[in-house]
Amino acid sequence: MKGFEITVNSSKKTAAAVHGGFVLITLSCQYGIDITGGDDKLGISLQWEKSTLHIGDKVKIATADMEAITPAINIEDMDRQKLLAEYQNLKEFLMKEGRLK
Repeated sequence: MKGFEITVNSSKKTAAAVHGGFVLITLSCQYGIDITGGDDKLGISLQWEKSTLHIGDKVKIATADMEAITPAINIEDMDRQKLLAEYQNLKEFLMKEGRLK
């Protein structure tokens, strides 16, 4: 299966992929790195990594064909109503902050 290999500072490596869904890699100087995903066929959301980044950290993201992935640290059922409510709350917040019109 195709996925992503994410390496932080040449040592911490995470392999993330799903058969029927997506992988989301979020990088922020304020919040760090968050590697999540969703499997639409199984109706689950996954989290592989959530950690702080520091000035000077090096992050490498590469696509790869994978036979095995890093076990998720968190797996939750996706509730579509909950996701919609979360989306609406985030949209409202971003609009108030002026980051979304």
